[in-house]
Amino acid sequence: MATFKIDYENRGSQSANGALLEFQIPEKFRDGEFDIQAPGISAGSIQRTPTTISFGLPDLRAGFLGTVVLGWRGCLTCTDAADVSALSDDAMVSVTLDDDLDESNNSASDTLGDPATAARVICKAPQRAA
Repeated sequence: MATFKIDYENRGSQSANGALLEFQIPEKFRDGEFDIQAPGISAGSIQRTPTTISFGLPDLRAGFLGTVVLGWRGCLTCTDAADVSALSDDAMVSVTLDDDLDESNNSASDTLGDPATAARVICKAPQRAA
């Protein structure tokens, strides 16, 4: 199984509300069956299109760190589904948040199939006026 781990966090001093995490599915994985482990994210907040998987993140308190793991069991365009190296490919993930204070760290890429690494995206919620 090829896996992709996404770490996301709020480095702001306030809760981040309405953040959207979007995973770009590499072309050779688009026909495959996959599993999602997304603790704290409701199933109704996860949407799949032919090219993306989007996660409507819950309100993230300041300092919150969460993880999503995607796992593919095989795909129609892979040469050998049993060979994890055949299931390896670079993938991109991004997070968007209105009024994010630092958008330079809102996207990341990593290699599917390498469980030792993770793509990390960060949102930084602005200080809200009292």
